[in-house]
Amino acid sequence: MATDNKGFTLPNPDQGKLPARPNVGTTTPIPVDPSVGAPGAKGLLTGGLVLLVVMGVFFFLKGMYANHLVSKKVPPTKANQAGWWLWVFLSALAAGAIFAIVDQARFLTILYLAPLGVVAIVALILMLISSR
Repeated sequence: MATDNKGFTLPNPDQGKLPARPNVGTTTPIPVDPSVGAPGAKGLLTGGLVLLVVMGVFFFLKGMYANHLVSKKVPPTKANQAGWWLWVFLSALAAGAIFAIVDQARFLTILYLAPLGVVAIVALILMLISSR
């Protein structure tokens, strides 16, 4: 009969020690380029200028819509109000689209899109109400 025990044995206490952990504070961090994914000043400036140009185009559309409503026998004050609400609606949509193009990581969040969406929906409803 053999005296060798092939079953469970407790390990030697010195055998199970882990090596000493290196000091975490002295390791060098991996450099991260902050310009990656960030729009930069040039992108924000270009987006702002495009938004201003688009809002100018919407201003002329506002006048055309108001004149169209007046030709359909809507009172001029109500037609002008409807035109301004159309301008607010289109400007909110354009701002959301341009924000999304300029910096998707920052501006495609609920923090920015929810208020713009609420403004656009309210402006659309008020435009339809005042054009009657």
